Amino acid sequence: MVFLVVFFLLQVLTQEDWNTVMYDGMRATSKWAALYFILLMTIGNYILFNLLVAILVEGFANQPVRLLLESFASYLSGSTVYLYF
Repeated sequence: MVFLVVFFLLQVLTQEDWNTVMYDGMRATSKWAALYFILLMTIGNYILFNLLVAILVEGFANQPVRLLLESFASYLSGSTVYLYF
C-alpha cells in the first residue's frame, strides 16, 4: 500500500499522466480532490525546483576551491599550472 502511495505521488509530481490519478481521486471522494491535486503539484514542484537550484548552487560554489587546490598542488609538484577562467 505504501508503495502505491509513493508511486502515485511521484507520478503526480513528475506530471506523468497525473490527470488520470486526479480523476480517479475525484471519482472516489469528491470534486474537492481537484484542489488537493492542484495544491500538491504547485507546492511539490516548488520544493523540487528549489532542491534542484540548491544542488546546482552548491556544486558551483565548491568548484573554484577545488580548482585552486589543484593548481596549487601542481605548482608544488613542479608540473605545468593550468588556470581555469
